[in-house]
Amino acid sequence: MARLTSFIAKAQTTLEFALYDLCLSGPLMQWLKLALQERAAARVQIRICYDGDKPYVPNLAGGQDPASAGTGAICALVRLPFPAGSAG
Repeated sequence: MARLTSFIAKAQTTLEFALYDLCLSGPLMQWLKLALQERAAARVQIRICYDGDKPYVPNLAGGQDPASAGTGAICALVRLPFPAGSAG
């Protein structure tokens, strides 16, 4: 988390990054949230790309990804001060 928040803190005008799987403990999520809120307050444009289409119970026998499906829910729950969107 220290490396990720250090990367975030360096953003001056835009911040774009992709997350494959975001399954963090409460303290780590708070650390990430604060880093993103700080950059948003500094008027940095932030875009986060993540896989929001995974089922909560994957069909492993059918070849579905076993990674956590909670990334989209976590991104919504932290209520970051920048717009959410989706790619189609």
